[in-house]
Amino acid sequence: MSQQIDAPLNIELLATKDNVDGHGTEIRGTVADHVNLTADKAREVLGSRFLTDPNFVVTVDGVRVTFDDIPPEFLSELQVPVAGLGTARVLVIDAQRSDRSTRQHGVAWHVNNRLVGECGWRGSDYERILDGRTSEAKRYTFIVFADFLSDAVLPDWSDFDASNPSWQKTRTVVQDHIRDALQEFNATRRAEIKAAVRERLEPEVSRLPALSRERWNAFVDQVVDTCPNIRNQELEQLAGILANLEQARSRYGLIDQLHGLPPGSLDILHDILTAWSLNLAKEALDEIGTRLKLIHELQDKLRDKNTDEVQELQPLFERGLWIFGPEFETIEFTSNRGMTEVIRHIFRGKVSGSLNRPDFVVVPDGSVGLYSRPAYDDEHNPNGVSSLVIVELKRPGIPIGHEQKQQAWKYVKELRDKGQIKAHTKVNCFVMGSEIDPLEADSTITGVVTITPLLYETFILRAEKRMLNLYRLLKDAPFLRANGVDAEEFVHPPLPAQTALGV
Repeated sequence: MSQQIDAPLNIELLATKDNVDGHGTEIRGTVADHVNLTADKAREVLGSRFLTDPNFVVTVDGVRVTFDDIPPEFLSELQVPVAGLGTARVLVIDAQRSDRSTRQHGVAWHVNNRLVGECGWRGSDYERILDGRTSEAKRYTFIVFADFLSDAVLPDWSDFDASNPSWQKTRTVVQDHIRDALQEFNATRRAEIKAAVRERLEPEVSRLPALSRERWNAFVDQVVDTCPNIRNQELEQLAGILANLEQARSRYGLIDQLHGLPPGSLDILHDILTAWSLNLAKEALDEIGTRLKLIHELQDKLRDKNTDEVQELQPLFERGLWIFGPEFETIEFTSNRGMTEVIRHIFRGKVSGSLNRPDFVVVPDGSVGLYSRPAYDDEHNPNGVSSLVIVELKRPGIPIGHEQKQQAWKYVKELRDKGQIKAHTKVNCFVMGSEIDPLEADSTITGVVTITPLLYETFILRAEKRMLNLYRLLKDAPFLRANGVDAEEFVHPPLPAQTALGV
């Protein structure tokens, strides 16, 4: 046997013998340089780990390792009475520090000075005592002496008969005592954990009302006592969340929602919170919700013959400029009253309908809205208009043709004549209605001015496409149901009625 850098223990088989008396495999160390362990210390370490099988003999310098080699402070004993059967004696060995694995640790059952099965943590031990991955599982060993279970042992001594009533009863009682003993052993550690968490979160907790502080302290005690395997960091995180919930307006509503989520959804939520901040996710979802509700509202208004263009439709189009294209996404596009007054001047004496919305112009066959985005000079100060959107809504029954498109061009010329826009100001005119003359369906582009005829239904389809058909994916979202949106009707709308849009 030798040691190397890449292999701490190399073993070479030299010879084997058959039909011999005595022990089986023997390992000897022929050179013991730089060994700082005394023989007594070596027996102490080995005794805390290798005494679970009475037939396994360990010697150091020719002296057998026994329970007497374990220091008294590392060894304790429990008396566990089992009604109607007898009293089981449980030796508790504390190795003082956790090993790398649970090998040589767990529960060993001795009957008539013989090991039943193997020492370790059984499945029922995990359920009733502790998680086998914890440090305690790799530190403590419990040797149970229960000779009264001799009738419950399988013939090959590999285990107990799972259906035997005596074994079932004894196992449960012993496991409960072992769990209680572990909790008692760890009482000091738990007290230290509680104190550390309270000290760490004292600034947050001190701001809570008295009743909230009482609930918070009870929570910390209960978690540490009932979940002894929880790590300090996890406990601090949980306690911090509880302190924040006590201060939040929604209180424990979030806990109710989390409780109702299946494991897969919790994983998805974790992924979202890993990739997004809460504020950014809320802003994104709020914007999506606002846009989907806008699409639904436009659907309703465009189907209703009594919809007022100025009072109802034009404000919706102002909020829906993003539907026309990505270049109109910016929130800097706003209604321009100064330009509206110029356009209104064109129709002085010809205007019909209400004028109580100064942001929009009522024209004989519809209405006009103007939305501009400012330009900036080299010093970042506003300097005129960079881009202008003109939205003209035509009443159904008036086909959009050459005359209607020329009317939009007339608005642009008037605004230039009045100095409202410059020759380089980019202008997009959208003339919208229920019908379009097939010969005038294409956009007209003159320099930086584009005049586009557009059907109302096409506008809605554009909106859906620009939202990547999210409505179909989110049709059951709470914010839609709360606003009375009929998702099925939206996804599968009836044929639009070609009715007039009232003014």
